[in-house]
Amino acid sequence: AAGTTPLALGSLRATLSGGESARASLTAARDLAKAMGAPGMETLARCELSLLPGGEPTDALSAFTAHEERLSAEERREARHLLWRATGDRTHLAEAKRLLDELLAKNPPEYHESMLANVRLNREIAAAEEAAGL
Repeated sequence: AAGTTPLALGSLRATLSGGESARASLTAARDLAKAMGAPGMETLARCELSLLPGGEPTDALSAFTAHEERLSAEERREARHLLWRATGDRTHLAEAKRLLDELLAKNPPEYHESMLANVRLNREIAAAEEAAGL
């Protein structure tokens, strides 16, 4: 999907340096997703924007709440992790971990280690959960 490119670029820029280039890419992703009727991409862009200096966690949470039922499990897991990072609310981390556990339960145990080690989001959720003692 063409709209995922600005989101991926904004996310990468936010990870590397934040700043206006990340904000521009994520804003473009948010606006494009809204125009396309892509609630998952819009929600994730709003969540990523909330992590930038001057970001609005309440905007991200509003988008998540409005679109949650229409998000895929992967989008919900990522949004919850980003909301935890933006707000510090451990409820979001616990829910991200629950969704990760649900994903792992659907796969054979011999794949769990690889899924946790090789997928950045899964690795970050597991590490954050362990650090928080949840």
